[in-house]
Amino acid sequence: MDDVAFEASMAGFLHEFNLTSDKITVMEGGISPDSHGPQKAALSKLKANERCDRYRKKLQNERETLRRQERELSVELVRLQEAEAQAKKEENTLALSAWRATAARQKEKRLEAEQEQQQLKAAVRCRAEAIRRMSVMLALLAPVKTLAASEEQVDAHGALLFKMLVGELDALYDRTDDFVKDSMDLVSPEDFALKRKWGADWTLLEGTNAAELPVAFGPTWRCLSSILLSDPLGTHYTGEIDDPENTAAITYRLNYALESGDTARLIVYNVVRRYVEKDRVVFVWRVLSEGQGEFDGLYADEHAWLVVRPSGSANSPLTTLESFTQLKPMGLSASSDSRGHRFVKLLQKADEEDIADLKQLVQRLLLGESQPDSDVVMELNLKAAN
Repeated sequence: MDDVAFEASMAGFLHEFNLTSDKITVMEGGISPDSHGPQKAALSKLKANERCDRYRKKLQNERETLRRQERELSVELVRLQEAEAQAKKEENTLALSAWRATAARQKEKRLEAEQEQQQLKAAVRCRAEAIRRMSVMLALLAPVKTLAASEEQVDAHGALLFKMLVGELDALYDRTDDFVKDSMDLVSPEDFALKRKWGADWTLLEGTNAAELPVAFGPTWRCLSSILLSDPLGTHYTGEIDDPENTAAITYRLNYALESGDTARLIVYNVVRRYVEKDRVVFVWRVLSEGQGEFDGLYADEHAWLVVRPSGSANSPLTTLESFTQLKPMGLSASSDSRGHRFVKLLQKADEEDIADLKQLVQRLLLGESQPDSDVVMELNLKAAN
């Protein structure tokens, strides 16, 4: 009971008590109701006041008792709430512990599976190497085959790949003007090459180049055709091929000495087609380079265009060469893959040799301008063969 309600109840009680106290008759000590009126009234009032005091103290005691019980119950409520919170906390802790244990076990099982997978891969590589060695031994023990039979085997091996690469040439030719622009900056003939520049992340290499040669248009494109379509350094695919007069499919097996002293190998599948137009000749390449040995499973995909067109005048004939190349390594697992970095450097080394060969070809064209066309072609072929 709050203080305001208690005081209101007490005031009402005292008011009612005072109104009826004068009517009370006290019969004590031989005092007659009709005598000693003032003493009787005083005594009655005194007794009434004592009763009020006792009742007030009783109410105060009850109020203190209620307040004490309230405090005790509040303390008990807080204790029960803390106990409930602690129980929930322990329950959550147990659930978290169970989840952590489950997660740890799942991680352990995943690591075990990854380790087993690595072991299986290593076993597969080991068996593949054993099979390869057995194949080499069987080949050494087998009778020596004729050159024609060997060429047929090479043709059958690359037939599907060459068919796919050749099938893309016409579509690439249709996009020649998208990549080879007439506005390319000219360089000196001695500096012309299929130059390419690697990007910052070493994932794509492309470049453009253009030069004007002081050589007539006819001898230039015919000499280039002879070298590009009849390269004696590679193995020519002799199977069925579309437009064989203007198309060549060649396999190159290249070995390079690395800075570490090791030898790196590449197999290059190269297809090139010549498109003779009224006022220009276009050569289109499609090349796939395949890593061997250490670089097994790594590839480089390449597209290239070379446009040869006449320029200058009748009295001073000139020929303009314009090129665009794009090369993308494939099969690299990550930018931080050390094997991938070495493969990219190997491609860069191969690219540098191609640039040197093309520069040498341009120089031969410049030196051979005064010779007949057939003599220039024969000289270039002989030098390439050597």
